[in-house]
Amino acid sequence: MMRWLLVVAVASGCGEPPGQSTSIPDDLDAAEPLATWEEERTLFLPTSTLIEAQVTMEPGDAFDMDFTSMGGPVAWNIHSHDSDFPTNHAQGRSEHGTFTFVAPAAGRFLPLWVNDQAATLRVVVRLRGHGSSVFNGWL
Repeated sequence: MMRWLLVVAVASGCGEPPGQSTSIPDDLDAAEPLATWEEERTLFLPTSTLIEAQVTMEPGDAFDMDFTSMGGPVAWNIHSHDSDFPTNHAQGRSEHGTFTFVAPAAGRFLPLWVNDQAATLRVVVRLRGHGSSVFNGWL
């Protein structure tokens, strides 16, 4: 406990701006990578429409993806555009999906959802990045 107080006292005397956090995480050696960003969005997809997000990643970076579709299954994939044609790294069609995608190479990867149903779907999407991955937004 005394060591922790000493670290805080030294760190707070180093000229950090007021309100800057000086705490040191206890779990630096944890097996779970630290999240670098989180994104959650509710999508309303009319028939024959799609939406995709873009994530820039280095080899071994990862993001967790969780989605739930209300109104029927939604077609989805994770792809990249390394050549003239997109490369699908994962794909499916379901009402719910949860998995972790690990980048096989450096580049931009795009999780995408397409409504191939006759009615509008409500899809709740949660993404959580790890490593040096960067969430670039929705397209």
